[in-house]
Amino acid sequence: RRHESQGIEVDVHLDQRRLAVRLWTMAADQLRMLHHALRGETEEVQRYRERVELYAVQGSTTWQAELFWPVLLFGAEALTKDALSMRRIWEQLARRIKDVPGLEAYANAAQAAYLAMRGEHEEAIALYERITPQLPVNDRVAWSTIRTHAAEAMSAAGQHVRAKELLLEVLSHAKPSDFAMVGRFLEPQR
Repeated sequence: RRHESQGIEVDVHLDQRRLAVRLWTMAADQLRMLHHALRGETEEVQRYRERVELYAVQGSTTWQAELFWPVLLFGAEALTKDALSMRRIWEQLARRIKDVPGLEAYANAAQAAYLAMRGEHEEAIALYERITPQLPVNDRVAWSTIRTHAAEAMSAAGQHVRAKELLLEVLSHAKPSDFAMVGRFLEPQR
């Protein structure tokens, strides 16, 4: 004999387990998406992006798809020179600036990276120069990643000395443990 409240309690518990499994599955697909992004495998990234967005909608975590992933994928898309994906990131973040003003630097950085990928290096450099003073050194991920891509645009424009100075600045703020994060510090070293 079960009390009716026990039946409801069991149902709630089962729903929580289903939700937890769905979140784990979504997290696994997010990692797969990032893995393929860092390898430049655009079709696989799109496949996992669609799955992650579906999980986000089903689990009411759409903020991840709208805010978190564009910022995280910025570095991967910049490394793989995927201009179309970079434009998507730029536009997606630009739409969210009104709600989350802290995204402005990322939206501008995505726009600058997009311009650089299109060969518009002077415009990209000018935009990077507006962005970099806004980034605090203690936000080391954004600080180092955006400066690294700014240096790449400078180098592409023939401004090698400026690019080297900027990269040496990035490396001077790195801690020994930072070098274990190859995705962030391989490019400045290279």
